Amino acid sequence: MSAFGVWLDEINERWDLKGAQAALFKAQHPEFVPMGQFVEEQSILVRAFNKPDHAWPVYGVSNKEGVFRSHFQQGVDFRTPYKHIEKDWFFHNPTRANVGSLGRVPDVEPDALTSPEYQVWSIKDPTWIPDYVEALIKMPFFNLMVHVNRVGAVKERLYTRNLMDILVPVRTREFQVALVKKWKALQNRVAKAQERIATHEVQLVAEVLAASGIEVNALPPRAKAFARQLDDFERWGVGFNRQRWTLADLLESRRWPRVPLSSVASVNPRRARTIEANSRVSFVPMEAVSERSGTIEAGEEALLEDVSKGYTSFEEGDVIWAKITPCMQNGKSAVARNLKNGVGFGSTEFHVVRTIDPVVALPEYLWVLLRLDIVRQAAVHYFIGSAGQQRVPTDFLEGLVIPLPDIQTQKAIVSGVLSKRAAVEKEHASTDQHRDAMLEEIERNILTGTLS
Repeated sequence: MSAFGVWLDEINERWDLKGAQAALFKAQHPEFVPMGQFVEEQSILVRAFNKPDHAWPVYGVSNKEGVFRSHFQQGVDFRTPYKHIEKDWFFHNPTRANVGSLGRVPDVEPDALTSPEYQVWSIKDPTWIPDYVEALIKMPFFNLMVHVNRVGAVKERLYTRNLMDILVPVRTREFQVALVKKWKALQNRVAKAQERIATHEVQLVAEVLAASGIEVNALPPRAKAFARQLDDFERWGVGFNRQRWTLADLLESRRWPRVPLSSVASVNPRRARTIEANSRVSFVPMEAVSERSGTIEAGEEALLEDVSKGYTSFEEGDVIWAKITPCMQNGKSAVARNLKNGVGFGSTEFHVVRTIDPVVALPEYLWVLLRLDIVRQAAVHYFIGSAGQQRVPTDFLEGLVIPLPDIQTQKAIVSGVLSKRAAVEKEHASTDQHRDAMLEEIERNILTGTLS
């Protein structure tokens, strides 16, 4: 509702809109209990650097994958203690909990760790089933309560102590078991539908490229036992050198010349456009780029002087491409269009690709290629870094060999891909509607305590 009223004595410590919203929710659900009654914080710190030769499994969390293993990190590369995690514990990203970056820990190694910044907690009351709590934290009403309970003046965060204030309904164990069964059935249906749509999209894009004389190859590995000359090594590592392909093998064409991306585009160039310090520019955080559509969907505006330091700069027509896991694998990339004053700033986790001459290489054509599954799969093998999350280095993009059709063919490819993706988006929309309807039903079941 846009307007509501609550009694002053029902507002606890917060004299703001969020405090009023929390009070209203409490008044509407007097039987709900704070999560602090059945969960507790876990803050076991592990000094991984004390075992410098040990490879520690490090886990992250995202709104798409939940809790996932990010990478293995050598003890010598840790600078601060990390948090210990165990199966059926939960943790969340305090700055992104409002977009669903909360998750339950799956089967993990006994030495599994996560970032010290993440908030780790577990169930202390055995009458609450982990599967049920996992479903609970994915409900729309819970996301609203996350928003209400976040704290902070500039960048709001949800700490475990704030999470413990969130009110949730108490349900019998029998109800929890039945609800979980229904919830998992929904998840399986949605996952299968999304997998089918993703496969369909890959096929459609490959068909458009093939019709224009560009073939997308596979990534064959070498045998388990193999030999290579040292002067053939691009970098160290058995996993990397076991691959039988190079960056020249991903995209083939007998019709068009093939060139390194760096010959037609600059990767992470300096800002060329000069504007006044008090000018407004576009601001694009990572979450503003849609991994599904490959467009900037929720850009903002900011003063140049407020974002000119500490952020990645780009300009009208540049391709921004997420370099960090899991955003890169998820396809977060876009052509920057309609930027305020032609200039944008965004996450430091973007690579920027700027075409040298748009008559030779169309930005949208480069975007099509960089969003290909085969390119993102190859990029994983080039990951570097061990400070929490891994990133794709600049030389991967610079060394990527691409077919270079004439500009009219590039335009036809872009038009064909966008047309195919429009059809795919209709499939996504249908799946979304079905998922949302089922989600509403499950949320209603949880809030009312009845199963229909």
